[in-house]
Amino acid sequence: QTLAELARGITGCARGFVAIMEGPQTIVINAGKGGSRVLNTDETLCSEVVRRGEAVEYTDLRLEPHLANHPSLLAGLLYYTGIPLRGAGGDIIASLCVQDYAARPGGLDTEQRNLLTQLGLVASRVLITRTHTTWLRDFIDIASDWIWEHDPVNGVTFLPTQVNTPARRRQCGN
Repeated sequence: QTLAELARGITGCARGFVAIMEGPQTIVINAGKGGSRVLNTDETLCSEVVRRGEAVEYTDLRLEPHLANHPSLLAGLLYYTGIPLRGAGGDIIASLCVQDYAARPGGLDTEQRNLLTQLGLVASRVLITRTHTTWLRDFIDIASDWIWEHDPVNGVTFLPTQVNTPARRRQCGN
């Protein structure tokens, strides 16, 4: 939600959101108190970001014949920009998007576009880090051998969660 709010603030658009694409479904996390929704991926403008493999900007949705019956247009939204968020392998895993009720014939200005692109890079790195952290935690929890961390000053500072000994509780503060 914070990323979506930043995107909305940078562009001055009415809506900001992060769309995480998971096959046929897209999880949309809206700025502010908009909450989250699950949509059909094929019906989202974010699918255009994935299909093209790059940022997408529609300055006036009414001028796009292939979007004549699109839900965004039917809801009165006329402007859209989506910036790809890439995973560690370079594939697009989500998009950072903004929409507005007013058309923007000139699109975003150069500063807005640059800031939104930079925010997209930061967001991609956050998603990659979270994925790797989750993977590492899962690996540590299922490792057959003990993986532990030792600090020369404080002694043992980390043991896997399945190790629950008096020494672990005392050394790791549990």
